[in-house]
Amino acid sequence: MWDDLLERFSQGNAPRIHELKTDITLLRQEGQTVGIITKILKEKDTEKVRQFLMGLDLTAFGTLRTQILSLEPLLSLNKAYALVIQEDRQQHISRGCEQKVEISAFYAIGRTQNK
Repeated sequence: MWDDLLERFSQGNAPRIHELKTDITLLRQEGQTVGIITKILKEKDTEKVRQFLMGLDLTAFGTLRTQILSLEPLLSLNKAYALVIQEDRQQHISRGCEQKVEISAFYAIGRTQNK
């Protein structure tokens, strides 16, 4: 069943994607206020941020993802990416410290058993 759903819904819609990108490229004011144009662009940016965050591993970044999604207004894609990178580095450092503690513990146990 999962394979069937994956096949059915994972197919891209190239014509629609092309149409949307063309619309963005050719976006003109055409009698609309600048505020409406800005709102349209922000909505597209917000969608990019949400897509990025939804693609993150929940085990490693679930809490951070929830925190970022709860912000009003939502962060820019660059700021969200920077926070994820910062969290990833912090987790990497923490894992390194945990491994050093384990190695030290094994060393200490080995030394006490050899006496």
